[in-house]
Amino acid sequence: MNQHHLFFLALSTSIKRKGSSVTCPICAKTLYDKHSLRKHEDAVHFNIRPHACRHCGKAFSLRNDLKDHVLAVHAKVKVGQSSKHHN
Repeated sequence: MNQHHLFFLALSTSIKRKGSSVTCPICAKTLYDKHSLRKHEDAVHFNIRPHACRHCGKAFSLRNDLKDHVLAVHAKVKVGQSSKHHN
């Protein structure tokens, strides 16, 4: 996670939104708003993963998780493959 993401994560966790939080009816997790609740339910309870990797097919609920996966897994594969082809 880069510093930009860490900054906004810290900022968002430090902001207290009185009266706007909602509770998941399935697991009782408290979330900031209805939008966050819907994304939580889709990802955690209904296993909805609309963002699929075009390299291996692994699917993710969040686009940023897909981007992290591609960089962590497939960027290394490309480097390894390209070095093998040059030998």
